[in-house]
Amino acid sequence: MSEELEDVSVNVLNDNWIKKYEEVERDYNIFYKEQIAYIQVVLSFVDREKRLTKIKTETIFFNEPNKLTDNELVNILSKHLSTHNQVLSMFVYNLNVSHEDITQNSLTTLFEVKTDDTTFLREITPKLNGKYGPIMFDDTINFFQDLNSLHIVIQESATTSHA
Repeated sequence: MSEELEDVSVNVLNDNWIKKYEEVERDYNIFYKEQIAYIQVVLSFVDREKRLTKIKTETIFFNEPNKLTDNELVNILSKHLSTHNQVLSMFVYNLNVSHEDITQNSLTTLFEVKTDDTTFLREITPKLNGKYGPIMFDDTINFFQDLNSLHIVIQESATTSHA
């Protein structure tokens, strides 16, 4: 009978340890990578001489995690493009650093880190079919998710006149 009581008390101790661990771990969840559900789209408008004239920002929620489809990109562009302007360049900022790369002293140099596995900024160019998408994003540490973005530079067409 005493062996049964001992087994029960051991199980209670194990449950308490697990609960305590989960409580402590919950504080660190923001430092684990998660799928991306949304990004910021930053549209920079420039004139023919490539002088910045306007900046717009909007939040886009993905239909599929980590993926901006070609249709989603077309919707973004159709809202902002006209016969008077064109896409000059497009790039993605995807902060895909791992929690192992973050230390108390490294936060100031975090954005300078460039290795084969962590290239935060990349240019997006049209594929052979003329489409840009889909644009894939790597999982990102929860705490840094708001930094992921798509930057589109839209230039005034050469045929536009200022009458």
